[in-house]
Amino acid sequence: MKTINYLLITITGLFFAGSCVKDKCTQTKEFTHYAPVYITQAEYDAPVEYESVRPMENTGTIFAYGDYIFVNEFQKGIHIVDNQEPAHPKPLGFIDIPGNTHFTIRQDVLYANKMEDLVAIDVSHVEQPQQVNRLKGVFQLNRAQTSSEGIVAYYENTHEVVELDCNDYRYSSVMFAFEDGVFVDQGGFNSRMDYAFATPNLSAAAESSSKAPGTLGVGGSMARFTTIQDRLYILSDFLLETVDISTAKKPAKMGNIPIRFTAETIYPFGSHLYIGTTNGMHIYSVSDAGLPEHVSTTAHIQSCDPVISDGSYAYVTLRGGTPCGGTTNQLEAYDVEDPFNPALLQTFPMENPHGLTKVGDFLYVCEGNGGWKKIKSNLPGPFSTTLTNTNHSAFDVLLTPRGTLLFVGKSGIYQYSLEGKNPNLISKLEITLP
Repeated sequence: MKTINYLLITITGLFFAGSCVKDKCTQTKEFTHYAPVYITQAEYDAPVEYESVRPMENTGTIFAYGDYIFVNEFQKGIHIVDNQEPAHPKPLGFIDIPGNTHFTIRQDVLYANKMEDLVAIDVSHVEQPQQVNRLKGVFQLNRAQTSSEGIVAYYENTHEVVELDCNDYRYSSVMFAFEDGVFVDQGGFNSRMDYAFATPNLSAAAESSSKAPGTLGVGGSMARFTTIQDRLYILSDFLLETVDISTAKKPAKMGNIPIRFTAETIYPFGSHLYIGTTNGMHIYSVSDAGLPEHVSTTAHIQSCDPVISDGSYAYVTLRGGTPCGGTTNQLEAYDVEDPFNPALLQTFPMENPHGLTKVGDFLYVCEGNGGWKKIKSNLPGPFSTTLTNTNHSAFDVLLTPRGTLLFVGKSGIYQYSLEGKNPNLISKLEITLP
C-alpha cells in the first residue's frame, strides 16, 4: 500500500486559469465533489460479504452466467440478478467488494479485484456466495490508498453549489483539491471527469453465435478480465497478467508481460487474445504451457478502442473526444484469418461508438447517448445499418446464455428478445443516478 494525503488525478490538457483581477466580485458555481469513503484495515482484510439488494447507481462490468446477471457497482461490489425470466429479471443481492472494478466467472468461481488483490468467490449457490481464496498484490497499479483516516475504499460524489469571491483561487478553476476531496466544475469538462472516475464498463467476451454457452458465461466488449481454458487473463494498464485457474478455487499467479500503450479491453476467441489499446489492436497467442506470446500489432489513430472477433474478422470501434485522445468516430473491420498479418478491410462512420457484439450476421454497436445500431456485416463487402434505436443510451452490450441482448445505459440495463426480425425490448433494470 502507499500513503497519500490527497486524491491525485492527472488529466492531460487540464489547465487552471489565474485569479480574477477585480477588487470585489462573487460568482455562484456548481461543483461535483468526489469525497473518499474510508474503511479500516480489518475491513480491508476481511472476506467479501453477501448483502441484501441495493440500488444500482454507478454500474460498470456486466456479465451473464447461466440464468443470472452479475453487474459491477463501480468500486463497491457486484449485484446479482435472477434472469430465469428475462421479461422479469429479479435482483437477488449484492457482494460487497471494496475497490472492485472488474471481474469474470468460470466454472462457478467468480474472480474479481479487491483493490490490488484478486479474490476468488464460489457462486455455485448464487444466493450464498463464499470467498474461497485471495491472492495478494496482483494489481500493483491499483494499490490501496491510505491516510490517517484509513484506507480509501471508493469515492462518493455529491453536487454542491458554492459562492466564491473573485480573489479565491477556486473562482476560475475547473478542478481543485480541498481537504481530502476533489471538486470538479460541472461545466464543459464534466463528461471527461465522468469517464475518468467511472469508466465502465467490463469479463469474458460474447460469442458470435445466436446462443451463448451457459457454462462459461459471457460479458461485454469493454472487458479487462477474461478466461481461456484454465487461464485467467487480466489487463492492468501496461501489463497483461496471467493466472493459473486449473484448480478453480486455488488461483496461482504465473506472471505478466508488458503491453504497448495503454491497454483498454481484452477479448478471447479460440487460442488468441485480442487486446484493444489507445493506439492499436494487439493479437496474442495463448497455450497451456506459459504466458501469452505477441503475434501482431495493427496501429490506428489514437482513440478509445474496444475490439471483438469471430475468428475470421476483428471488429474495432474508435471513439474520439475522450481522455484516450483523437477525434475519430468509426467502426473498423480487419481480416484476421492470418493473425500474423491482419488486414484492414473497411471503415464505417459512427457518431460515438462504445461497446459492441456480434450475433449471427449482425453487429450491435453502442452509440453512447445516441443509443445503438444494428449493422449488417456483409464482409468482405460494405457494412449497412439496418436499425437505429435512440430510445435510451447504450455503452456496452452482450448476448446472454438465454439468447437475449443486454444493453447497459445511463439509467438502466435494457434486455431485448431476438425472436423477431428486430430486437424487442422486454425488460429494464433501473439504475438510480446519484
